[in-house]
Amino acid sequence: MTAIFNPKLYLAGTSGNDFWPFTEAGSYNFFIDGAGGVDTLNLGILTLPQFTLTQNTDGTINLDTVAGASGSTSSQFTLYNVEKISYSSSRGQIDLRTYFPNVIDTSANVSANLDLLQSHINTIKSIRLVSPLAITTTPDIRDPSGKLLDYVKSAPTGLIAPLTVSATQVTRDAGILAKIVGNYNLSISDSSANIASNLNALQANVAKITSITQSDAGKAIAITAAQSAADQAALAKIAGIYSLTVKGS
Repeated sequence: MTAIFNPKLYLAGTSGNDFWPFTEAGSYNFFIDGAGGVDTLNLGILTLPQFTLTQNTDGTINLDTVAGASGSTSSQFTLYNVEKISYSSSRGQIDLRTYFPNVIDTSANVSANLDLLQSHINTIKSIRLVSPLAITTTPDIRDPSGKLLDYVKSAPTGLIAPLTVSATQVTRDAGILAKIVGNYNLSISDSSANIASNLNALQANVAKITSITQSDAGKAIAITAAQSAADQAALAKIAGIYSLTVKGS
């Protein structure tokens, strides 16, 4: 069995859909930050029994390959903002966004994948929001014995931003939003028409809403007299100057 390459090295992705190919021939120890997009770590010919996945409390995921009789070497990957893993010569794929029943992720990632999470509501037990990681890289750092230490360090920033969602999602994805553990806030952005049609749902979640922004600012929000009376707290969350047209008043 080949030893894990040390220290841990850092690979940074882009805002696009990055593809990280690694073959069985090699021993790796990487921290991969996929950044934006939908990013894939490709494990080449490795099959499902040849690697394990574990989830960390900071939202990162450890992937460890398993050395086998075929002579494959062992590797370790710490994955952050990496959405997919492909294996068995790309015949198999795991979507990390919905792989673990207890999701741990940042507000930005949960917001971006809310509809996908809703589509897996029957297998997702909970969602816990964590702060983004502050990542630093410092090459050529050694301990007192002279051993080379990891090039990359990460630590939570401690800041959990509101979920940025549409008014439509507050209604459509209510089931998955209910799986979020602990307190969280919502920042709403949608058209005037969608704000109006989902106003009752916004009112029901008003304690969580930090602001409501019209994506078509200046257009009147058409509501009923009943909504005007019942949903005043939600209307008060609309940012800036807005106008209403009230039917049945």
